[in-house]
Amino acid sequence: MKHGLLTIGGVIIAAVLFFAINAITNVAWKTARFDFTEDKLYTLSPTTRTVMDNLDRKVVLRLYYSKTMADAVPEIRTYAKRVEELLEEYVARSNGLLSLEIIDPEPFTEKEDLALKDGVQGVPLDETGAQFFFGLYGVAGRDAKGEGGTADVIPFFQLGKEQFLEYDITQMIHSLGREKKPIVGVIGKLPLKHGAVTFAAVKRGQSKPYAILGEMQKFFDVKFIEDMREISGADLLMIVHPRGLSDRALYFIDQYVLRGGRTLVFVDPFAEFGTPPTKFGELPSMTDRGSNLEKLFDKWGIQYDVNRFVGDRRNAETGTTGFEINQKANEEVVRYLPWFKLGMDNLNQKDPVTSGLETIDFATAGALRLKAGATTTFTPLIVSSQDSMLIETKDLVGNLDPEKFLRDFKASGENFVLAARITGPVKTAFPNGPPVVVLPKAKEGAAKAGEKDKKQPKMPTEEELEKWTYPPIEKSTQPINVIVVADTDMLHNNRWTLVGDFYGHQTHTPIASNGEFTINALENLSGTEDMISLRSRGTSYRPFIRLQRLAQDAEERYRSHAKELDDLIVAADMEVKNLQSQNVYEKESAKVVERLEMIKAINQQKFQARKEQRKVQRKLREDIDSLVGTLRFVNIAFMAILIGLLAFGVGIYRYFRHGTRWTAKKITASS
Repeated sequence: MKHGLLTIGGVIIAAVLFFAINAITNVAWKTARFDFTEDKLYTLSPTTRTVMDNLDRKVVLRLYYSKTMADAVPEIRTYAKRVEELLEEYVARSNGLLSLEIIDPEPFTEKEDLALKDGVQGVPLDETGAQFFFGLYGVAGRDAKGEGGTADVIPFFQLGKEQFLEYDITQMIHSLGREKKPIVGVIGKLPLKHGAVTFAAVKRGQSKPYAILGEMQKFFDVKFIEDMREISGADLLMIVHPRGLSDRALYFIDQYVLRGGRTLVFVDPFAEFGTPPTKFGELPSMTDRGSNLEKLFDKWGIQYDVNRFVGDRRNAETGTTGFEINQKANEEVVRYLPWFKLGMDNLNQKDPVTSGLETIDFATAGALRLKAGATTTFTPLIVSSQDSMLIETKDLVGNLDPEKFLRDFKASGENFVLAARITGPVKTAFPNGPPVVVLPKAKEGAAKAGEKDKKQPKMPTEEELEKWTYPPIEKSTQPINVIVVADTDMLHNNRWTLVGDFYGHQTHTPIASNGEFTINALENLSGTEDMISLRSRGTSYRPFIRLQRLAQDAEERYRSHAKELDDLIVAADMEVKNLQSQNVYEKESAKVVERLEMIKAINQQKFQARKEQRKVQRKLREDIDSLVGTLRFVNIAFMAILIGLLAFGVGIYRYFRHGTRWTAKKITASS
């Protein structure tokens, strides 16, 4: 009886302890999480804590979440709880500068109207048409009446972008919490604002800006420099695809850099994307797509050949290109040397701009070198593999054949520099002072005095021109800090982000780190690096590096054999044409028969060569598929079998252990 009471008492005590511990942990560990992801995507980062500790002003957040409707969707309900708890951590860290309102915008209410007004995206969950809301609105800097200020919005928290959750929220708060954003002055021909569309499309509102511009505007006040007098008001410059810049424009850039102005430069030997049509809708020449800053590069100690680009066989991408490629009847997967994706081994992990980034995607990028006798320090940021070579840009014109690049490829054994940081003392590129500006002569038959001629532009006076000009200096007042990238195509959406449509709202999902690299470079040059470490925590692109390497090795084994067969087919075609062109009279019947027999034999050889060629291609495809199958087995089936064997072993062990105990008890009882 006493033993039974003790047992009941123990159960009661255990139950009380169970509920007490649950109550305590529910309060004390409400936001505790264990994060086993590779990039620690779900742990509040030191960067976020730094941002929260350095807010300049109060920020108000409104989380719109249709809680009642979410009960029917467990996945969203779980994710929403994660978002809500994370936002509460932000508030707790903000020293009172961040406030959070959680609003349930029920259908046909003023709260729903407010959600729509704030730019939060409504999504229909069922056929009733009721809108489900799950977004975040933020505002800062409003006056006492609640007017003005700066606002930002995350229209909808998509489940597929959960790994970017902390970055998106921190970026919003970081942007809103600053009194003033650094000003980036943009110079160049790349159409960041409109994309590579016609002027008519721009007028019709059909143009779409580059995704990178939207990212820049989150952190910077972006000004497109049309009048070079505005250059002095920029905190830093971003020069993109500088084609046709006048000497006067180059002089302004030269003097800006000499005075300590930080600058990010993108040039390109062959800009595939983003070269805008002319005013009349004509496309630019295929042979003239390069850009350069030769006069300035010469003084900065940079050597750059605008007529050659880098082909990287080791990191080349596969598939079709943006050009018209000479495709064969039996299309095969082939690597395209001008397009390649570089990983962490190719990125300088000691520089804050590239440290932690995963992949950078390039297209027909140029090579940078330190010029002999340079006074500057040349620090590579991004380099190609040693399995690369320089290729003439003229080889890109016409009907492209990706296999020709592979056939003619000869590895240089050199890591070509695609992006570099230039620091140190430099001299001006204009030792004789500012270039002379020649004013156009007045048009003959110009309008009489007092009349306005709308067609003739107003030209600046000599006095106005003097105001444009910096007092010239001949050498840098402090070591320059310039980052140069030999590719403009890396900024195009196709190279780094997937553009989607979420119920009418355009979305961007990064698949490479091009965007992070650009923003990192701008922040580093502007002196605000708060977001760099958080930004480089990962993208949704997870390449199977091992599989890519194995597939490339398999391709190389068959490449030489395929080339021999190609050469045999070409030689056979030439021999047939040569025989057919011979002038043989009908009366020489023996020669006619002999010629026909030779043609027949050659065609048979060509047929066998094509058959062998298809066999080689099929074998290559089978080898790659076999590699894929092996990896799938290792990643899926093998682990399942291993777990099953472990479970079976545990079961056998427990069976024999239990059997031994039962036997021992039986012996004891019988004795």
